[in-house]
Amino acid sequence: MPSPIAHISVGYLLYRTFVHYVPTWEYDKSRHRRLVRLGAFIGLSMLPDIDAVVGILSGDMGRYHNQWTHSLIVASTAALVVALAIYSLLREKLKLWIVASMLCCWLHVLMDTVCNGRGVLLLWPFIDQRFLSPVLLFIGLHWSQGVWSPLHLLTALTEILFIAVLYSAMRYVWRSDSNK
Repeated sequence: MPSPIAHISVGYLLYRTFVHYVPTWEYDKSRHRRLVRLGAFIGLSMLPDIDAVVGILSGDMGRYHNQWTHSLIVASTAALVVALAIYSLLREKLKLWIVASMLCCWLHVLMDTVCNGRGVLLLWPFIDQRFLSPVLLFIGLHWSQGVWSPLHLLTALTEILFIAVLYSAMRYVWRSDSNK
């Protein structure tokens, strides 16, 4: 699976994209609202990995991590619950928060499908099969190698490259939209 750095970075880039395209967000002077939005995007981008907490506490990542929380159905349900909570807190457009929540969670699951590993339970509970893309973008973390594995350095380098390319592409789109 990609590291939390990759997932959080994608959540941050989604946040920046929403700020760019939602006029009320771009000019909002409330620091509290901006922090809640940013925290929501980052939290939502990591939400499918909530099962890792149990894996860490039990000392058995393989048994608990990357299970049913990586299903599109479970991620969508959790995203809807979080969207409703954020809506009730900020009183902003519910549809906007549903889209943001779904994007964050779905991109997390999608990123995990294009990562070296055992695949994800994409369609659980309907299909109990793991899905893995034939095209892999990430090397991923290898928990079985220990925390200080040299493989993690290679993982970090590939993720930094991915984020740099993604950020550059998004800045290009934002600039071209601003020039219209």
